[in-house]
Amino acid sequence: MNTLSVISKEDSESNFQHLLNTFKKEREEDLDRPVLSIIIPAYNVEEFIREAIESIQNQTFSDLEILVVDDGSTDKTRSIVEDMAKGDERIRMFCHNNKGASGSRNTALKEARGWFIGFLDSDDRWDPNKAKIHLETLLSDPSIDLTFSWWRMVDENGNDLGREGKPSKRIINLEDLIIQNLTGTASTLVCRKDVLDKSGFFDEDLKAAVDLDFILRIAAVRKENIYCIPQILTDYRIRQGQITGNWKKMAENWEKVIAKIKKIESGRVATVENIARTGQYRYYSYLAYNSGDFEGARKCLRKFYSSPFLSFLFDRRTVLTTIAILLTFLPKKLHLALANRAEQARAKVFGKNGQ
Repeated sequence: MNTLSVISKEDSESNFQHLLNTFKKEREEDLDRPVLSIIIPAYNVEEFIREAIESIQNQTFSDLEILVVDDGSTDKTRSIVEDMAKGDERIRMFCHNNKGASGSRNTALKEARGWFIGFLDSDDRWDPNKAKIHLETLLSDPSIDLTFSWWRMVDENGNDLGREGKPSKRIINLEDLIIQNLTGTASTLVCRKDVLDKSGFFDEDLKAAVDLDFILRIAAVRKENIYCIPQILTDYRIRQGQITGNWKKMAENWEKVIAKIKKIESGRVATVENIARTGQYRYYSYLAYNSGDFEGARKCLRKFYSSPFLSFLFDRRTVLTTIAILLTFLPKKLHLALANRAEQARAKVFGKNGQ
């Protein structure tokens, strides 16, 4: 074993403990509170919920609570969580009917006792060191309100698909996120609870772009307050039929999100709104094509190419999406024969959310 590596790990652990002890000492009156609350919305996920919860139970940092909100499941989700809670007092379960992921997360946020909040979708997984690494980042720099990590994509059986989300920037600002939601999935996120007093909870009226809306409002609290941890600490599970084909709903809700954030930061939004919308048209063309709405895909692609932002033209995602949509003009048999190869290539580049 490399001695330098061992020393580095020991120093890192010592630094983390020092940061944590200092943080707790300043809050001695609340020492009965867990440091971290992890929120898991759940609906009919009997196949995955145990694995998701176990990934939290196996964290190297253990001063946490696990808040699971069952959203009216009709399978064995609720009984599985109840059984797991019998052996782990850190698990707290709440039940309501069909409020959706946003409503479920908000229910848990109202009940969360931790100073920091992490999110995990019920079919995803955390790396055993994720909680500790995120907390060390947040404790080290009080100017950071939200952290997210790199992620990898796994199939329904949890096998690595060889597709990863690895944004290159470390400090992320509002403008970056308007152009593209770099966080990938809510399961990558860990934030300070008190920032939500300023930014607010999840918008239960939105039907899409919910995570983007939540993150943009945090980014609007103060500049450069979001940090990307350059380690793969989240497994993002892709399930069959998960990518939405309703590009019109996506477009409508994205515009609602932009309108909301413009009321808070109109000047900053104005600098990137048009280029962001150009990128969205490429994304919508991908969604429309993926759902079989070829006319819609062509329509969105035409709007994309009518944009003056030529930098997009040299992106591999643009090339692959354009080729796929152009194939729809071929005879059906030939199109289908070529489409599968095009989809495999696009999937490697786009990842789960297609942007």
